[in-house]
Amino acid sequence: MAAHRRSALLLHGLAGHDRDWVLAQLPPSDRAVLESHLAELRELGIPADPALLPPVEGAGAAMPAGEPAWMMRQLLAQGPAAWRGAWLATLSPGQRERVLSQPAPALRPAAARSLRLHAEQAARQ
Repeated sequence: MAAHRRSALLLHGLAGHDRDWVLAQLPPSDRAVLESHLAELRELGIPADPALLPPVEGAGAAMPAGEPAWMMRQLLAQGPAAWRGAWLATLSPGQRERVLSQPAPALRPAAARSLRLHAEQAARQ
């Protein structure tokens, strides 16, 4: 339950379209819990200010370290714009250069979904 609360706090600081995108990627049960926590944050009057959140925490949750640069570039291209800069800032200059120098390969939708699922599973482990 604490993970859901932390996730809701991170989501609360995102722009609306990015928050909606993240929520749409989740299973209905997780989405319902997070939406409840988000409603609680709004009800309590906690400001939705991304500056209140540490940029490193959660920024790269779906970006497993050690994956090939092309894969990380593809995942970066698929993710919401709100955390791209924050995630890139967590990388060393060399890692950042390797990721950004790679073209995001054109993948079919099924392959892109499979890659995203792989990254999500790796991030959970």
